[in-house]
Amino acid sequence: MSRSACKECGGALEYVPDALSFVCVSCGIMSDPNQYVLVGDVDDANATGYEKEGMSLVFHPYSQTRTDNNAPEDTSLLKEQRYRRNMAASHEFIRSVLNHMGIRSYYDRVVALFDASMAKGKFRFGTRATGIIGACILITMREAGIPETLKSLAARLKLTPARLTGSTYKILSLHGMHLKPTDPLNYIPAVLRAISDILASPSCSLPAPLRTYLSTPSLNAVQNLATDLCYLTEIVSLTHNRQAPPVACALVLVALEGETGKCVPSLPRLAELFSMAFNVSRETTLDRYLEVQELISRWKTNLPWFAIDLHPTVGKKSKNVKKRKAAQPEREEHAGLIKDIVIFQEELWR
Repeated sequence: MSRSACKECGGALEYVPDALSFVCVSCGIMSDPNQYVLVGDVDDANATGYEKEGMSLVFHPYSQTRTDNNAPEDTSLLKEQRYRRNMAASHEFIRSVLNHMGIRSYYDRVVALFDASMAKGKFRFGTRATGIIGACILITMREAGIPETLKSLAARLKLTPARLTGSTYKILSLHGMHLKPTDPLNYIPAVLRAISDILASPSCSLPAPLRTYLSTPSLNAVQNLATDLCYLTEIVSLTHNRQAPPVACALVLVALEGETGKCVPSLPRLAELFSMAFNVSRETTLDRYLEVQELISRWKTNLPWFAIDLHPTVGKKSKNVKKRKAAQPEREEHAGLIKDIVIFQEELWR
């Protein structure tokens, strides 16, 4: 049994007897979005892999008032009742997600933002509602300064990162909100663009060795390595509760060394240029850089082919410039091993 195309995506509609409604086979949106309640499916014992870790909204029918032709009665009162039940089920799903994430104290803010978004944007219940919920959670976490990974939240809600990103921008635009991302991953492309601008600017005086160094590696390769480092540092909570821009600058600095196999010449100068571009302290960027380097030094001992006594200062937090200078031999030692260390560490945690 078929009907006209979906109004949202143009996909084909098929009648689902259990839902008593036409449902789009592409995006999952019902032709009558108020027909059924949405509930959270968070404890599926039969789910495996991605589905086991994720959470989703599924259709759940409830009793309907029907006419002789087996169709739901289309009255304003019935639609209002269905809408309220859908909202209540969505609120319960939000509660379940926040409980799983350990941030249940933000329930009221997420619900308030979700209700306002559904009312102002006139969004339909269905697959799109899940994206709106994810966007509201993401925005609330950024408002509270809670480090979040868009990719992990998307996986938890069984959404693609692109869909969650689009929903987030839609909600921000709908309410005229402007938020800075708290995930260093979002700043890595900006740091690489800053390097390109520095190299292209005739007014920027760079030491010749530093200009040659920055022109050597592929920036795409640097971005990939910095992204891998970002995921690894998040696993061990190294960058939690840290400002995102300095962390992203530090990750790019380490990735540059990993791609070239050499230390960054004139490191303080490059950190100063980053600080001017992102309005952060040079010392903060260098501190984040040393923290990542010290973490890599500890991981270095996991390499099967590497057996050497660690530098006595490894693992201790640098607090001043003297310790930064003392760490220079350590940088020289493992710059050529950074890529191997990252690849091997990823294999260990898969």
